[in-house]
Amino acid sequence: MRLLKIAALLLGVSLLYFIIRKIGVEPLRLGFSVLGWRLLIPVAIVLPAHLLFTLSWRLFLKRFQNYSVPFWKLFRIKVAGEAANTLTPLNFVGGDPVRIWLLSKNFPVEIGGASVVVDRTLQILAVVSLIFLGNVASLFHLHLPTYARVLLGVSATLLLIFILLFLFQQTKGFFQKLARWIQKIKIRKFSENTLKIIEDLDHYVGEFYKQDKPLFFVCFFLHLIARVLSGVFEIYVLAHLLGVPMSLWDAVFFAAVIPLTNLIGGIVPGTLGVMEGVVSSLFMALHWNPADGLILQIARRLRASLWIVVGLVFIFFFKSEDKRGVEKVVPSAQK
Repeated sequence: MRLLKIAALLLGVSLLYFIIRKIGVEPLRLGFSVLGWRLLIPVAIVLPAHLLFTLSWRLFLKRFQNYSVPFWKLFRIKVAGEAANTLTPLNFVGGDPVRIWLLSKNFPVEIGGASVVVDRTLQILAVVSLIFLGNVASLFHLHLPTYARVLLGVSATLLLIFILLFLFQQTKGFFQKLARWIQKIKIRKFSENTLKIIEDLDHYVGEFYKQDKPLFFVCFFLHLIARVLSGVFEIYVLAHLLGVPMSLWDAVFFAAVIPLTNLIGGIVPGTLGVMEGVVSSLFMALHWNPADGLILQIARRLRASLWIVVGLVFIFFFKSEDKRGVEKVVPSAQK
């Protein structure tokens, strides 16, 4: 498996090198000189998106009046968790436990876990909705090949079916069923305490979907607006900074293609090279300069890298706080 990941990474690097060689270094240099300091604009655009994600998460947690967490701390946990998601091979499967762990000082694990499950489900639902909007854009506003329209339509439909089934299963004790299945095939044995936590987690998740439907839709729309900001608006602004005559519908289409590319090309870490190839090829298909497409995607990678660094800094400070807390407890225990 490790050799496969290394091979996939080398494939991605080779593909990116090939694309740069084909487009040429000079057009890229000129494009980045046009952007200049404005490369930082996407970093600023994503900030309100993170704030909206945090607000949605906090609205779920505020239902539990016996516990609380400051908004700023929750924001740092959210950014730290997303950084861990990006750097782990399993994406959110590896990063979301970090969020639960960082939240465990303020909320019991079962409540923290339920909040992260709901938050991630809402995020996926918002992405699927954006893909549907992209499909609408491709059908009625863009002149794309038939295969591209079919791919978008089929992918969006399958994703929607998957997320609706997942939502339904979450109201029927999904994680208890999963735990029983894991024990049945003898992958892992859970303690009674762990099974009780999983049972409570299922209860909190199911209760939210069944009893707080208005809040569910509020949280969903916060996620959708955040996705529009960090996807559609970011792409639209970058394109116009580069002088590309991109419409808002064009930007919606690209914001839909990117998560699909992440899904299909996920074997390559960070879809390195794959994403650059798709975006630059679509620019060429729309009769725009493919160099601008490559610059746009690299600019988005730079933005993501800066936010990853911010998230890692937050994790470092959280660990430092834990260490100081342990150092305070040990001397007092010795007395």
